[in-house]
Amino acid sequence: MKQRFGVFLSVGLALLSANCAASKAANIASSKMDSDPVVAGSVTSTPKEAGAAHPGRNGPLQPEERRLAEAAWRYIVNNTQAETGLVNAADSYPSTTMWDTASAIGAIVSAEGLGLITREEASSRLAPILDTLARIPLFRGICPNKAYNTITAQPVTYSNQPGEIGCSALDVGRALFWMRVVQQRHPELAGKAEAAVAHWKPGNLVRDGSLYGTAPKGEKEFEYLQEGRLGYEEYGAKAFRLWGFDAAKAARAEPYGLISLYGVRLPYDARDPRSTGAHNYVVTESYVLDGIEYGWDEHDDTSSGPFEHTSGWIARAAERIYEVQKRRFERTGILTARTEHQLAGAPYFVYDTVYSDGMPWATITDTGEVHPEASAVALKGAIGLWVLWQTDYTDRLFAAVKDAYDPAKGIYEGLLEKDGSRIAAFTANNNGIILESLLYKLEGKILRPTAASTPVSTISSATFRRPAAGAMPRVAAPVAAPSPVPSKQVEIAAEAPWPTLGDEAMGRVAWTYFVNNTQGTTGLVNAVDGYPSTTMWDAASGIGAVVAAEGLGLIGRDEAERRLRKALDTFGSIKLFAGLCPNKVYDTRTARPTNYSNQPAEIGCSAIDIGRMLIWLRIAGNRYPHLSEKIAEVVRYWKVSGLVRDGELYGVHRSGRQAPQFLQEGRLGYEEYSARGFALWGMDISRAAAPEPCEIVRVEGVPIMEDKRGGKGEEGINAVVTENHILDLIEVGGSDPSQPWHVAQWSRTQGNNIVLAQRKRFERTGILTARTEHQLDEAPNFVYDAVLSQGTAFATQDVNGKPVGKAAAIATKAAIGIAALWPDAYGNRLLAEVRELFDPKRGFFEGRLEAGELIRARTANTNGILLAILLYRRAGSILAWSLGTPQQ
Repeated sequence: MKQRFGVFLSVGLALLSANCAASKAANIASSKMDSDPVVAGSVTSTPKEAGAAHPGRNGPLQPEERRLAEAAWRYIVNNTQAETGLVNAADSYPSTTMWDTASAIGAIVSAEGLGLITREEASSRLAPILDTLARIPLFRGICPNKAYNTITAQPVTYSNQPGEIGCSALDVGRALFWMRVVQQRHPELAGKAEAAVAHWKPGNLVRDGSLYGTAPKGEKEFEYLQEGRLGYEEYGAKAFRLWGFDAAKAARAEPYGLISLYGVRLPYDARDPRSTGAHNYVVTESYVLDGIEYGWDEHDDTSSGPFEHTSGWIARAAERIYEVQKRRFERTGILTARTEHQLAGAPYFVYDTVYSDGMPWATITDTGEVHPEASAVALKGAIGLWVLWQTDYTDRLFAAVKDAYDPAKGIYEGLLEKDGSRIAAFTANNNGIILESLLYKLEGKILRPTAASTPVSTISSATFRRPAAGAMPRVAAPVAAPSPVPSKQVEIAAEAPWPTLGDEAMGRVAWTYFVNNTQGTTGLVNAVDGYPSTTMWDAASGIGAVVAAEGLGLIGRDEAERRLRKALDTFGSIKLFAGLCPNKVYDTRTARPTNYSNQPAEIGCSAIDIGRMLIWLRIAGNRYPHLSEKIAEVVRYWKVSGLVRDGELYGVHRSGRQAPQFLQEGRLGYEEYSARGFALWGMDISRAAAPEPCEIVRVEGVPIMEDKRGGKGEEGINAVVTENHILDLIEVGGSDPSQPWHVAQWSRTQGNNIVLAQRKRFERTGILTARTEHQLDEAPNFVYDAVLSQGTAFATQDVNGKPVGKAAAIATKAAIGIAALWPDAYGNRLLAEVRELFDPKRGFFEGRLEAGELIRARTANTNGILLAILLYRRAGSILAWSLGTPQQ
């Protein structure tokens, strides 16, 4: 895989190791990076130096820091409009938002605190802004419009054309914070601030403890829409509460999920972007602002010291945001300080995230379009991290960005990750946040302890139009970019929602494979029809087939237990490879180790294959409690914990007479799926479970995550296929009670986009596409039929990554899985293509070549997966079903 090298990637491994060894302890003393940070209670920081007055960096500005401050202030001077006092949000462009206006107010307050301007100048600049904010026309008379012309103070669209586009509760929240700070630091302006806030009618944006923005609905109507996701929502809620409004629900971290990246468990908003239309960006800015402005304290905290943080979970989450970016640098050499930022050209603004919509390190627009080329070290993010964490890593960040300014225009927006070049854009938000960050270094948190106010205005429920469950006006596919103009457009006609050959009949056909291919002496199932050999992966498909057949009523419970008991007896006595772990292949008649040609041999262990088996053994133990202890004995006998090291999965390989070698095993998709099996048995797979390292590649205009590691053979090629996402969703789904974290969201998002790319290929070319690994009738016998592999779209390769011609196929298991999990017209079209591909006495065939020829091979994997899909259609997540808690 081609690697990206530039200013931020050209760091030697030795230097990285030295930097890692020298880095100082984490700032939040009680923080464990693999624990759940969202717990009640305060948390304390450890001072870095004796006499420190607050966490992070302390003391007056040094010369290079003051030069940054002076450049940031130059932006404010250049962009202040005399008519209104408002400051342009972007250099020389006469438009602003309430958020950017708040940043400009913060810049003035901070410039005074840093000694860049006098108190009199600060007051003379603040007064006209406050007067303007107290008279701006409101959206439909209920709340500030999202954008205003800075010269006229009239409502405008984002393209600065006259118009009303709705209200943003989060933007108003940031403005409320700085109104309170103005009252504290400029009592002579307190009345003006109070009048401005009263004019905004902020009570209209709070209901039942939640924050609501508004959007136009026709010329006169409008609707209220729940606003805010984890991080920004709580930050905005604090400011509303600071003014006495009840935003308690918005202030709570719920609902949230956890994702593990580089061994750091990060909280993210668990509301599904597909149903809400709102992306769940995880970025630096909101957590940095909470630290700088509130000291990670509650809005009404008047007594805690500077090293005690009463917003404990936010402080812990902020520490994780810092830590994961530091670890990304240590692992990849890419300096990282990610947050939303402006661009000098289209698309002009991106959310440069740590995690969003199931994808780590995604750089996307507000519509979900992906722009990895716009990934950057954001200046406000870097300086914010630098003032809050005094570490070697933030020293490195500061060294990289300290000269990124134009003394005549301000501080640049950021430095692109790809080559270190400056983003030639200047904004009020970037320059304002940097000024307040530098003020934090001098003073500590910006908000001074005072009691919260009573609301400045109230609103009765009679005049409030209750919103409809927080739905947004449009539903966007997660992080999906616009498709290219097709060279050949194909209409997808709707088919019947499921074949006339119903689930039970399909299940009976698939079950015939196992009736015909189960060896009476061992209970093992042939991986390929009539061929007495199996892998642990295919053996897992055999276990799954028995469980699913019983769940579907194709066999009785007694028969299922009898078949499973026979296989378990064999599994508990098979010869292990070098006494370490199950061999990769066994003869199904004798249960003796073999090579892939079914000749007696010990060739190593596959952690990926065993991970799949562990999922099905856990499901079987749940479903058949009488067998649970026998299953546990098998798992102990296999010594599976030896395949996990430092949170990673390791297979074992031996070439010739060499001693066994442990090799990291698995690439993006299969690695995370199999890791869930080990986690179900209590093993630490934190690194294997994280979808990293990866980069985003467009296939048919759709963003697909691809493993950045190279590799082939024993390590695994980085093929992106459909199968592992189907398995993850049907077998485990989003509810895994053994794991406090889950990877279901990223897997679902990746699966969505894999299916979307295949549909778009069909629309463009007319080639029906359902790609995954599959068997062939002839050499090389097995191929990875990928959506993306080694940087090539729709590649078909052997296990060593060598291209294989004329082997691309519509895989039966992939087509039926897509139809079950993504039930739309395209899924129905795929289903119609493969539903007759079976021998009623032998089972389903592997698929049909894209060229049209039937693949006549039949396998345990395809037929076993088909049975599992049918059980999923009936019961939802099979793991949840096995526990007696079915979920649709």
